[in-house]
Amino acid sequence: MTLRMRLAIVILFLLLLVAGCRTSILPATFAYIDENRLAAIYDLAHRRVLWKSEWPVPVQVGPAWSPDGNTLAFACVESSEKAQRIVLLNVSGFETKHITINRSDLLLEGNLYWDWSQSGRFLALSGVGYPKLPVVVVNAEDAKPVASIVTAGSMIWSDDDSLLCYNRWVGPADASRAHDELVLLDLESGESQTVIVGELGYAIPPIKWSDDGAVIYKYQSNTEKYVKDTKGRDYPITDYNVPQSEQEKPPEQYRSAYEITHGWSKN
Repeated sequence: MTLRMRLAIVILFLLLLVAGCRTSILPATFAYIDENRLAAIYDLAHRRVLWKSEWPVPVQVGPAWSPDGNTLAFACVESSEKAQRIVLLNVSGFETKHITINRSDLLLEGNLYWDWSQSGRFLALSGVGYPKLPVVVVNAEDAKPVASIVTAGSMIWSDDDSLLCYNRWVGPADASRAHDELVLLDLESGESQTVIVGELGYAIPPIKWSDDGAVIYKYQSNTEKYVKDTKGRDYPITDYNVPQSEQEKPPEQYRSAYEITHGWSKN
């Protein structure tokens, strides 16, 4: 092996080592809100602050990591302009993307909740206000809003991140004069479609997606309770007044639905 080849191997090794050091700080970092209400990234390994936000974070709205840990989402309010933004921080390069949130859609105040899709491509920020919770859904890749919706509290992302299913309360807060709807939001177009309309006074929250792309949901009327899906299939309901040791086990094809719906009467 020539001296030139040995030198090339050493240089390649050093380059790989440096690249590894750049990414190795991610497991040793954490996000927090400092005493000035600024979002910050702290490097535990080197005991130093790596980054701070430009504007303060609203009270009780902490940051949220994406599923892969590469993106940090947090809310910011610029006091002089009264502008609200969702900020997406790429931790590897500390580059930010900003998404302006209209106050009419969601006020970034009080307790807010983040919900990332499984791939980290989409993000939902939910407010408070039972039975109507305002939610802003954004595309985290393109840093663009997808839709502003109002839910009754339950949302589930499809496995391929093409749809968001949620239930919404239609009518006044008085349950006797309102009903629940099951809605599919197309995350590409931002258009929504009602697929199931419930009985007056009863919620129909989605539970999970089936293997073939249907939504399994709870359904209740004045006389009966069901677990159904959007393709018209029924799932067995376990009698929760009977001790579990005495309950018959459900058929194999219903086992996953049984496991998820067990304890329904407590919700």
